[in-house]
Amino acid sequence: MDDVITAEHLSKSFHVYNRPTDLVREMFTRRTYHDVFWALHDVSVRVGHRQRLGIIGPNGSGKTTLLRILAGNLTPTSGRVRVNGRISAMLALNSILNPDETGFENIRFNLIVNGCPKSELDHKIEDIVDFAELGPFIYKPVRTFSSGMNARLAFALTTALEPDILVVDEVLAVGDAYFVGKAMKRMLDVCDRGRALLFVSHSTSDVQRLCDTVVWLDQGAVRRYGPARDVLAEYERDFRRQEDEATREANAARRAHVEYLSFADELSPDLVRLRLVPPGGTRLLDTHYVRRVVVRAPGLEPVEIVPGSAEPLPSHSPVWLDAIGCDWGRPHEHLSSECRLLYSQTGRRRGGQFLARRPASAQDAWPIEIEFESASDGGTEKLGVECLDLAAAEWRAAETIKSTAVGDRWTRVTCALSVTPVRADQIPEFITRLKERYQPDVNITDFAVYCAGERTDTIAEGQPFEIRTTINARRRTPLIDVGLRIMRADGVYVFWQSSGMVGGHIHDLEGEATVAFKFEPGYFGSGRYLLSTSCHNGWDIDRNYPYSEVFSRRLNAAELIIQRSEPRLDLGVLAITVPVRVDRNPAP
Repeated sequence: MDDVITAEHLSKSFHVYNRPTDLVREMFTRRTYHDVFWALHDVSVRVGHRQRLGIIGPNGSGKTTLLRILAGNLTPTSGRVRVNGRISAMLALNSILNPDETGFENIRFNLIVNGCPKSELDHKIEDIVDFAELGPFIYKPVRTFSSGMNARLAFALTTALEPDILVVDEVLAVGDAYFVGKAMKRMLDVCDRGRALLFVSHSTSDVQRLCDTVVWLDQGAVRRYGPARDVLAEYERDFRRQEDEATREANAARRAHVEYLSFADELSPDLVRLRLVPPGGTRLLDTHYVRRVVVRAPGLEPVEIVPGSAEPLPSHSPVWLDAIGCDWGRPHEHLSSECRLLYSQTGRRRGGQFLARRPASAQDAWPIEIEFESASDGGTEKLGVECLDLAAAEWRAAETIKSTAVGDRWTRVTCALSVTPVRADQIPEFITRLKERYQPDVNITDFAVYCAGERTDTIAEGQPFEIRTTINARRRTPLIDVGLRIMRADGVYVFWQSSGMVGGHIHDLEGEATVAFKFEPGYFGSGRYLLSTSCHNGWDIDRNYPYSEVFSRRLNAAELIIQRSEPRLDLGVLAITVPVRVDRNPAP
């Protein structure tokens, strides 16, 4: 069966003017006084019948722009969209509501405009009024509504139109918990009737509950696209890395350590990693625009990268950008030139990084010349080139040979360095040395569920079990606690606890220790649960919470399936009954 939505290579750009007068100057002088901002860049998605697609990403990643294009409210700059069915979209609180008309008149008007048969009109109106639960306000002008009341009425209308494809943006965040619960149930009912759903939210638990497939947008491009559980787990890991660096002093101090360790799985003797950074490899303080990077080396034809265009895959080119993992921003057009933004981003590898593939003929030290052209908003911060030296396990600065102005605000810089070759058998030694130097003091080495002394992932309802986290301290660490989080597979937050809350602190550890959270009896009801663990520098709610350092994390690293042992009532997440006292003659 055909997909209900097929979007291929969508891109959307907007003109950005620094001052309103620049638009007038542009009209009369025929010169360019605007930048071109690419909100979306080469995005492709497919939505099938009954599929529930979640769209996630940080603010400004292009989620709403993508929904507006798919809903037909916005025309893409390039690419195409095919829709097979009727879309009902809730993209803004007042998108389908006339603020000067009453809620009741808005309901009637929207139903008639969308082709509701006259025989069904009264029934539909009654259903919408009942679902919105606005009471006497339904007969008041919409401009008198609060944002939550707007959300109630807009959602009730959107879902009552019986769409083939329901599109809901994150506007439900303004609703109260009761209404959000009702809305979730109605969206699931719509999907159960064979409709498709496109859902945007910052709540990963809501996305996990509603969606089977997830698109993760980052910098206007697709960073990951796949099953909801896998994409959401990676998204949360990325979010936690950013959170650690932004809010925890000790984690921020060892940012470089995390960056070095992130290279461990990507190292190869034929790959050379380079980056554009300020002198000394310091953090970028300005916003830069890079329009051209050229790499010249023996055995390599001169390769020019236009960072604003779609980068070739590594297998198709000897030089390519690390466009996702570091400080590269999205494609841009600055002063009429195609370029890519470069600015500091929390939780990313420092600088604008790119890789070059060393030819097999290069046996000795490999001389490389790098030429790039850049501009910046401030104009005071200069960029240079550094190379990751595998032999020394550190970044090494290239020599700046020449720096010249080329046109309005653009600077062309030429740098050179010689790369020391390494053999394949030296890579494991380098990784070991890297880990010795940069690993955190404590690592999680094992995480599992045990029942009756045996490792397992399936138990019966009510059966005692324990969850064990094994940690290893590389050097003597004064204080450690371990945290455990349990989520139901549909995204419901079930349980969190620190070992330090109940006297489970580990003091002066060097070597290995295991922390066991014991559930005796097992209180949880049947279902599938996702387990996460982390270790920190000591639980102290008064002086160290939120933690100043998180040593290690494993998110959704274990699974627990609890089966019903016999047919019985579903008592919810906690499958227990509590004592009940009946007072026939209660005291006044």
